[in-house]
Formats: sequence, C-alpha cells, structure tokens
Amino acid sequence: MVVDNKTPNDISFMGLPKFATASIAIILYMSCSIGCVYLNKWILTYVGQCNGFIPLVQQAIGVIVMRVCIFTVNFFGHNDSNKNNGKNKQNKVDIQESSSYFVRIYNRYYYIFPAAFCFSATTILNNACLSLAKLSTYSVAKSTTLIWSVLFQYVMLRIKLPLSTILACFMIITGVTVGSLDPTTLAPLAVFAGCSSSIFQALYNTCIARALPYTENDTSEVLVRNQELASIMLIIYLLISGEIVFLFRYSPCFDIYSALFLKSWLIFILTTICAAGVNKFTFMVIGLTEPSTFSVIGFTKAALQTTGGWLIYSDPYTTKSILSVTLTLSGSLIYGLTRSSSKKNEKEDIEQIRRLTKCSVASIGDIESTPYLEESIDKDSDKCEKQKLIVNKI
Repeated sequence: MVVDNKTPNDISFMGLPKFATASIAIILYMSCSIGCVYLNKWILTYVGQCNGFIPLVQQAIGVIVMRVCIFTVNFFGHNDSNKNNGKNKQNKVDIQESSSYFVRIYNRYYYIFPAAFCFSATTILNNACLSLAKLSTYSVAKSTTLIWSVLFQYVMLRIKLPLSTILACFMIITGVTVGSLDPTTLAPLAVFAGCSSSIFQALYNTCIARALPYTENDTSEVLVRNQELASIMLIIYLLISGEIVFLFRYSPCFDIYSALFLKSWLIFILTTICAAGVNKFTFMVIGLTEPSTFSVIGFTKAALQTTGGWLIYSDPYTTKSILSVTLTLSGSLIYGLTRSSSKKNEKEDIEQIRRLTKCSVASIGDIESTPYLEESIDKDSDKCEKQKLIVNKI
C-alpha cells in the first residue's frame, strides 16, 4: 500500500499515524461499500421491490442525522471562534435585496436540478439492477459506468482519450457481452438496468461538476439542494409507479406484526450508515494513498464482493461468468492504473477530492475509480472561493 507522506493533517483517525489511518480507512471503506450492496440486496429480497423507497428512506435518515450533527456541533460551541466572521457575513446577506436572493436561489436550483434527476434515476435503476442480478455478476452489470463516463467526458468536455482508456473500455464491453450470453448467471434485464443506471451515473458526475461553480463550490449547498429535489422526485416516482401502495399492502416494513418489521428498519438504518461511510472513507483513502492504490482497492473490493456471491449466496458460476467478471474488473483496473500514472505526481487538491466524494452517488457502494475534476472544470472552479472542510476527523 502506497501512502502519501505529504497528505495534509486534515485527514486523520483519532490522531493515529498516516499509515495506520490509511489501513483503517481502507478496511472501513471496503466494509461499508460491500455492506451497502449486500444490505440493499437483502432489502430487495425480503422487504420487496422498493427501488425508489430505499433511496428515499436513506435520504430522510441522512437529513435527520445531518441536522442532529449540525445541532450538536453548534450546541457545544464548535464555531465560537468564527462567530464574528459569521455575523459579518450575515450582515452582508441582510443588506442584499430579497429579489436578488430569490433569483440566486432559483439559479442554483436550476443548475442542480439535472444532477438531482440523474441521482434519482441512478438509484432507482441501480436497485432494479441489484434486484435482478446475482451478487457475483452485479459488478459486471454495473461496469459500463466507466465507459459512459469516458464517453460523456469526450463529448461534453472535449477530453482526449488515450489508447489505454480505449483498451480498458474494449475489455469492459467484451466482458459485459460475454456475461450477457449466459442468462443463468446474468439476466438480460439486469444488464439493461445496469447500463441505464450507469448512463445516469455518468451524467450525474458531469452535472455535479458543472453545477459546483454556480454554488461557489459549496458542497454543503449542493448536497442539501440535491437531497431536496431528489426526495421530491422519488416521492413522485413512488406515487406514479404504485410502489408505495404495494409496500403498504405486502411489505413487512409496514406490518408491525411481521417478524421482519424491526429487522427491516434496522437494515434501512445500517445501509444508510454504510452509504455515509463510503462517502467519508472514500475521501480519506484518496487523500492518504496514491490514485493507483485506490484503483487496486476498488478492484479488490469488487473481487471480494463477487467471491462472496459465489461462496455465501451459492451463486452459480460458469466459464462465461468467470471470464466476464475477469475482463470487466481487469478493464477497470487498467483504466485506473494508467490514468493515475499519466497524471502529475502532485497530489490533487484536498478540497477538490472532498467536493466530488461528498457529492458522488456513493449510496450505491460501487465506486471503483478515483473521482476527479477535469481540467476544463478546474479552470472554472479556480475562480470560485473554496469551501473549508466541514468534518476533519472522525
């Protein structure tokens, strides 16, 4: 494991040395990431087809936890040293006209709306993919995220594609094709749902990168606005699809007499904690290790997740399924390693890492490559004021 000795002291775990902090962060990241997928699979299997209800509950629990944390921090006077600055900023805000305030809020919702829509579509389709796919081949169905991300970067951001990236994408496409030829291990509908989810996830990452400059790189605001808009969209989906009606009638999570009532809600809470852990520990791992190390970690996590499907859930495996898993994971690994080696040796700015990991679709628990801002986005972002880290230590 390669640890960056120049990493800022912002990233630490209870004051431990960086190597120990990195080791703990890697273990917790992999545990949260795999746990998020396995817990969601349990919910989809025993609670019901709640593709939209799962992210809505996660959003609700996340908002409650966030508000409690903010209240706790404020109650114990954590921000006392910044009271004067806060008062000065508040006075400046009060002086502004209300009309300009509403215009500014409208513009921010306007630019965050596409990201919220993509977030909602990603989580719904991702859960649909997870419910249809086996855990051993789930990573194959979701592996096209990298392809779509590269494609959108090329089309929308005009980023050139090196030969190694084209090779990695070819390996992934080949792996998905081989896996789809064996419907006993990878259902065609799972491939369709996974590819659709990957498209929206790639679009989400691009939309977030475009929306950040319009919020002065304020990840807290992006996160809150995204939660608000996404929650509304998920509620609309629940009503239109009839999913909420089905859950009220047949799901144990709304039957207080069911033996699974308490367990189902406990799993909901645990999967939300795991999703939050993925966000936090992704940030820590990226900040404490080299990008190539994070790519290897993502490869190892996906391999363990796949192996668990074979060993724990007794998923069937064939020559085609093993070959498809090997090709897709190898393609993702090659992309991560070659991209990190082609980048400068200087560490990415810690604020940029924080922005992307905090706003990423981490609730799905399948991040396998280092989040990063493209050069064209960096130029716009440099003009904006950078946000201070909200949480420095666990």
